[in-house]
Amino acid sequence: MQVQSDHNYYRIEMKPQAKWLWDHAIYLFLGGLAGAVYAIAGISMLFFNPVNWAGFAQTGIYLAFPAGIAASAALFMGLGSPMKAVHSWKKPGTSWIARGVFIWTIFLGVAFIHFITLLLGIDIGGLNNVLFLVGTIAGFGIMVYTGFLLSAARAIAFWSTGALPALFLVGALASGFLALIFFGALTGVEGGEKGWLFVRYGALTMLGLQAFITLFHIQATHSSPEGRVSANLLMKGERSALFWGGAVILGLAVPLLLLSVAAGS
Repeated sequence: MQVQSDHNYYRIEMKPQAKWLWDHAIYLFLGGLAGAVYAIAGISMLFFNPVNWAGFAQTGIYLAFPAGIAASAALFMGLGSPMKAVHSWKKPGTSWIARGVFIWTIFLGVAFIHFITLLLGIDIGGLNNVLFLVGTIAGFGIMVYTGFLLSAARAIAFWSTGALPALFLVGALASGFLALIFFGALTGVEGGEKGWLFVRYGALTMLGLQAFITLFHIQATHSSPEGRVSANLLMKGERSALFWGGAVILGLAVPLLLLSVAAGS
């Protein structure tokens, strides 16, 4: 925000933040994706017949750890002073950043064990379900953590809504289901009819919820002048091409259309 003097009154000019660039965007996308594919794999193996879900579960395990490492690297590169990352553990009782580091540490540890044992063909027996349970809980934590972190930033009105954690959750799950569909088709996963129906309708449901919550979130930001400026900048201003072309068309409309055609065929 910039204040300019104009004769006998002040005019307040609001400017968008320019600190978060593509490295942060990569972190947000890959971090949510990592948590989602692992959580979907964990839920399918813990609560459904493994015969129908084993292929997709293995795909999720193979994707989760590399995506998590890439997300962590992108976030680390985006830090203004990377060495300050050692202080991020402090005050987990009040700091969402500290809680996020704790969740990420658990998730990456579990995802690595599952990844390496699957890669090497090591049978870990009953520990498999324990890892899935802990990793699934951590995966959901990763998906919603950034939403809680940003919604707590009261100084930025566009982030400060209760819908943001839910938006991050459904957005991550939509990406996770779509990734499982893409890599499952690419590698010829034998998930069975029930497995394929699960990931297809899961993706359709999450994309629909993402569209609805996005509209709700944008509407909620109009309760303050700063929020309205941010929403207008996103939908009508210099960021509108990225929003409509990237988020709406490529991120929502195209996947919804393709999934709807696949579901009807």
